[in-house]
Amino acid sequence: MANRYWIGGSASNASSSTANWSTTSGGSTGASVPGAGDTAYFDSNSTSDCVWTITSIGSIICELPATDNAVPGVDYGFYNATTESARTLEINTTTVTFSGVFKFNCKLNMVNQNFKFVTSSSNPVLITFGELAEYTNPGGPNWYIDSTEAETHANSQFKLEKGIYPDLLIGTTAGGTPRLNVGYIAATATVDPNYEAVDIDSLVMDGATLALNDPLNNRNWKYIVRTDFDINHASFDAGETTWEIRATSGGRRIPVTGDTNFGDGSSNFSAKWHNLIIGGDQSTNNYVYITDGLTLVCNSLEVKSSLRPQNNTNGNILKVNSKPTVAGSWDFYEMGGGIYHSAPENYTTLPPKIGNNDTALKVVDGIPKWGTISTDVASKSTIDIGPLTVTGNVTSIVFGDLTL
Repeated sequence: MANRYWIGGSASNASSSTANWSTTSGGSTGASVPGAGDTAYFDSNSTSDCVWTITSIGSIICELPATDNAVPGVDYGFYNATTESARTLEINTTTVTFSGVFKFNCKLNMVNQNFKFVTSSSNPVLITFGELAEYTNPGGPNWYIDSTEAETHANSQFKLEKGIYPDLLIGTTAGGTPRLNVGYIAATATVDPNYEAVDIDSLVMDGATLALNDPLNNRNWKYIVRTDFDINHASFDAGETTWEIRATSGGRRIPVTGDTNFGDGSSNFSAKWHNLIIGGDQSTNNYVYITDGLTLVCNSLEVKSSLRPQNNTNGNILKVNSKPTVAGSWDFYEMGGGIYHSAPENYTTLPPKIGNNDTALKVVDGIPKWGTISTDVASKSTIDIGPLTVTGNVTSIVFGDLTL
């Protein structure tokens, strides 16, 4: 597990050349090329960009400032003081696998290449962003986070620092299941003022979330998902963090409990939201929607763009602890008590009359009402409830046949 320092300037700046590496910062070149388990440093003594072709590495560390008044290119940074800009790390191999961490504080040129990170309890924060972090091709990178352990194992858990992430796939290629700890302990959180949130282009999650640490501080921890958001695990728990789901042209489906489009495709999927923002611009065809017949539950809701039902065949319900803030548009009506419905004609608090003989209180296509079993719900699964009878001080409900 050796440390290698990038000097550069020889052999077309290839990472595979010993002429570009030193055992010390700014030292003599000729050191062996770093590999699996080693740490590659890029700092203020590096003299050129780097064309990276190494497939396995421990960590890549682009020097970060040690103090608030540190000067890039002098005190820290993979930085060109002449051009006053960050130097470039150009990835020129299909996949780079990390067993350690990536401290990203340079220009990163990736075109359809992959970074693969493997979780470890000793490195819970796999990626750290500096103020010089920049993508020369923002749509190109794919970053994977994998684990060799089951999701309950300490080595499977990891955290995401605030920063700008490309397409992020969690738990897609290895045998284990990574588990995202959505919150932070205040004493250990690194909050870079340059970044508003954990800002992700697209997110695919095969693993669970963990939402236990410091709930008060977690309320200030924010995630943004700009494009695709897919969850293949049976559950999603945002803890007390804030998530912003960006609207897209043609509509983006938001994960809610019971949605068969998430999880394993069954209705067992569950989603727990705390502070939810429907973001994006207010273009006519940009919106987020809820699968028909399902309910979105959250502590607070802010709509910046547009929130809609899927088609209103059965409608959707919102349950929100505080009054939603709507700066964009939405298709919901307040029913009272933090309940909002997209099709108020289908919403019933209590049936307007007491059932009679041969009627039952039932749900037909998501709508509660009184009716005749044979007429209204033929071929559906029902339990026939007979009349309410009172004999003395005993009240009885008579159950009839179970129809499947």
